[in-house]
Order: sequence, then C-alpha cells, then structure tokens
Amino acid sequence: MRGLVLLLLLMPALAFAGESGEANKFIWSIHGNYIIDFIVGVGLMWWLLAPTIKRYFKDRSEQVKAALDEAEGALRQAEAKLDEYKAHMANIQAEIDELLASYRAKGEQEKQAAMHEAVAAAERLKRQAEARVALAQAEMSERVRGNVVNLAVDAIVDALKKQGGIAPTAKLIDRFIKEMEAL
Repeated sequence: MRGLVLLLLLMPALAFAGESGEANKFIWSIHGNYIIDFIVGVGLMWWLLAPTIKRYFKDRSEQVKAALDEAEGALRQAEAKLDEYKAHMANIQAEIDELLASYRAKGEQEKQAAMHEAVAAAERLKRQAEARVALAQAEMSERVRGNVVNLAVDAIVDALKKQGGIAPTAKLIDRFIKEMEAL
C-alpha cells in the first residue's frame, strides 16, 4: 500500500522528466498529455482500488476499535481484580488483628488459670506439709512420752532399790506406767 502511494506521488516527476532540453518550458501538447494521462491513471486506479482501500481501512479501523475495547475491558477487569485484592488484603489485616487479640486474651486467660492452679497447688502442699508436721509432732510426742515414762520407771525402780526397802511389784509398776501414759 505504501509503495502505491509513493508511486502516485512520484508520477508527476516521472512525467516531466521525459525531455531534458526543454525542462523549463511547459508545452501543453506534450506536457498536457502527461498530466491528463496521470489524472486518468490515478482516477482509474482510484476507481479500481477504492473499494479495496476503503474496506481495508474500515476493517483496520474495526480491528483497532475491537482491540481498544478489549484492552479497556481487560483494564476494567484488572482494576476490579485489584479492588477485590485490596478488599481481601484489608480483610486479612482485620483477621490478623482479630486473631492477635483473641490469642492475647486466651494467653491472659491461661496465665490466670495457671496462677490459680499454682495458688491451689501451693495451698494443697501447705495443708499436706501441715498434716505431716502434725503427724510427726504426734509421733515425736508419743516417743518422748514413752521415753519419759521408761526413764521415770527406771529412775523410781532404781531409787526404790537403793533405799533397799520395798521391792516393786509388777502390779505397782503397771499402774504407774498407765498413770504416766494418761498424762
């Protein structure tokens, strides 16, 4: 197509280039025929090629318009997708904030529960220790009483033997032990 346009533009120059000696003079009988031939040739070419050229430019215009419409549609879709992603990202950020807040609250609850369990365990340990101490005191008290009674009986028996008087009988010793245990 570009070659045809270039040929049409160069036609007059080719027409006048025929006679070099008389290049400055314009003679209608010679040069007029060239101009008329040129006009008839261009008209004939226009008459033959005009529908094809018009159809080509019309098709090309429609193709360009379709490509532009398609590009605009793709742009609208891309912008809609971008808006959707932005909204999704905002939702994700809100979800992240919500999860962090719930985990913090859950952590605080677990901390309080652990503290409550620790206090309860400490109280149980304290009660167990107090019970063990009371049991150990009772056992020690019994041992001390038993030792004191045994030492007292031995001391009395020894004292009676030293006096040489009354020989202690088993009955007397048993009564004394029972009275001491009652204390």
